[in-house]
Amino acid sequence: MKKVLLGTLAVLTLAACSKDEVVQQNPNDAISFTATTGKAISRAADGYCNNDMPDNFQVWANVPVGSGSGYKPYFSGDQFDRDGSTKNYLNNGEYRYWPNSAINFFACKNASKASAFEPEWKSDYSTLVVEDFTVEDDVDKQVDFIYAVQNVAAKPDDGQTTINFRHALSQIEFQARNENTKLYVEISGVSVCKVKNRGTFTFPETSTEDKVGQHNSGSYGDDVSLKVHGEWSDPTTPADIKTYSITTRKDDDSDGEVKKIAGNNTPTNISLTATDPSSQEYNKNTMYLLPQTLTAWAPSAGHKAEDQDNAYFLVKCKIFNVANPATGYQQATDVLLWPATDTYADVAIPFSATWEAGKRYVYTFVFTDKGNGGYDPDNSKDVLVPIKLDVTVDDFVKGADKDVNME
Repeated sequence: MKKVLLGTLAVLTLAACSKDEVVQQNPNDAISFTATTGKAISRAADGYCNNDMPDNFQVWANVPVGSGSGYKPYFSGDQFDRDGSTKNYLNNGEYRYWPNSAINFFACKNASKASAFEPEWKSDYSTLVVEDFTVEDDVDKQVDFIYAVQNVAAKPDDGQTTINFRHALSQIEFQARNENTKLYVEISGVSVCKVKNRGTFTFPETSTEDKVGQHNSGSYGDDVSLKVHGEWSDPTTPADIKTYSITTRKDDDSDGEVKKIAGNNTPTNISLTATDPSSQEYNKNTMYLLPQTLTAWAPSAGHKAEDQDNAYFLVKCKIFNVANPATGYQQATDVLLWPATDTYADVAIPFSATWEAGKRYVYTFVFTDKGNGGYDPDNSKDVLVPIKLDVTVDDFVKGADKDVNME
C-alpha cells in the first residue's frame, strides 16, 4: 500500500507504510498430516480404506512434561480437512504449530455422537478414552469408527507427519450358497441376535504405524498381527442386548428384492450384503458391530430363542422342495417346505464367535443335503425334517398246496 503526502516543496512517497502488510507465515511451521487407512471393506461413505479416505477427522495432541513426569494437552478435538483428493490434511481454517518438543497425536473419525459420547483425555492426559460408545440400532446408520496414534520426536522438515488409521469395530457380512439340488431357497433378510451394543474404548499410547494389508498393494500382505491397537472394555453403564437386522436389496437399493438361490452341485456364494463383491464395495447392509465374544444359543424343545441370552442368526426365508432336480425349481408345482404359509419366516441358527476390532467376518449360510435347515425360533423344532422310512415287509402267507400230475 502507498500513501502520498503533498507539500509545497516536494512530493514524498511514504513507502514505509507497506510494512503494514500481513506477513505470510512459513507453512512448514504448521502441523499437517498425511493419512493412511488400513484394509477394511468400504460401505457407502461410512467405510474407509486407502481407496476411500475420510473427508476430515478430529485430532487431539499432548506433549511430555519433563522427564517421565506426565503430559500436558496441546490441543483437543481440532478438525483437519482433506486437501482436495490427496491424502493430505490441513487444520480447518487455522494453523496449529509444532512445539519445541516431542508431541503425540490422537486422531479419530466417527467416535462421537451428538455429545452423547466423545473422546476425552484420561486424567493424566496420556491418551484418549471414549466412554460408552454405542452402536446405532439401524444398520444403515452404522459407521466405521477409525482411530490413529502417532508419536513424533521432533518437527519434520516439511511440517507434515503420517498417521495410519485402524478400525475400532468389527465388520460383519453375509452370503449364502445352496449345495442341495433338491431344495430351492429365497432369502429376504438376516438378523444377528443377542449382541452387546455398548463399550468403552481406550486409545493406545504409542503409534499405530504398522499397517495391515492394503488395497492394490502386496507390500504388507494380509498380516493382521498388529503390534499396537486400542482396547475395548465394559461400559460404565450396562450395555443393551440388541438384534441387528438387514433386508436384502437390489443394487439400486429399492426394497423388496430377495436373493433366489437354486441348488447346484458346484454352487457359488451369493452375497446378501454386497453391491459388488468382486470390487469389495459394500452397501448399507454391512454391519459395524462392537468387538465381543458370543456364546451360541442351545435350542431346547418347546422354548423360544428370544427367551435366552446367547447368540443366534435369524434368516428370513422360504424353502421349497424341488421335485425334479434335473429341471430345477418349478414355481407352479414345487412344494413349500418352510414356512407353512406362503410368506417369508425366520429360521434360527445358533453361532458362537469372538469378533476382533478391525476384522471383517463373512458368514455363509450353507444349505446341504444333510442339514436340518435351522430351527423354528418359536419352539426350537427343526425346520427341515429328513424323510426316514421305517420299513417292514409282510411275510409271505401260505397259500393252498396242490399236486400237479405230470402227464
